[in-house]
Amino acid sequence: MAVVLFSSVSKNLKAASLIHVVAKQKALVYVVGNPLVPSDTMPLRILPFLRKARPDLSLIPFEPTRQDIPHNVDLTFIDTVQGLKKVCLLHGVESLLGPSGSYSLHDFDLAGQLLLLNKFGLLGHVHIIGVPAKGKEEKIAKDVAHELGRIKH
Repeated sequence: MAVVLFSSVSKNLKAASLIHVVAKQKALVYVVGNPLVPSDTMPLRILPFLRKARPDLSLIPFEPTRQDIPHNVDLTFIDTVQGLKKVCLLHGVESLLGPSGSYSLHDFDLAGQLLLLNKFGLLGHVHIIGVPAKGKEEKIAKDVAHELGRIKH
């Protein structure tokens, strides 16, 4: 069995072409980041190190505003968390709720999408490895690789 992801950027056939077909033996890990926003690039900057450290995983760059989140499967994301000082493993979408328990459209990013999909029963279990926006890339990458080892894929 293979997992197939399609781009939802455009309705034309080329833009909706196959992005990745990943064999079942490699677990998917979505690396979230926006290369145009400097404070949101850490996951993308550590991606080459992670690919060397974890060749058993398929680490895929992912932009939640441009790609659909797969439904009804267990998911692992690596994403920047503003204000975080060190790498942190979050279990379940419940860990994403803010102090008020709600989000405005201004906050509708990966966390908002996951919370909405969860509300409709469209998600499996979700792991998010939060990374700081700033810091030593090598140290952050090693910590992320360690946290990936703690997740059963």
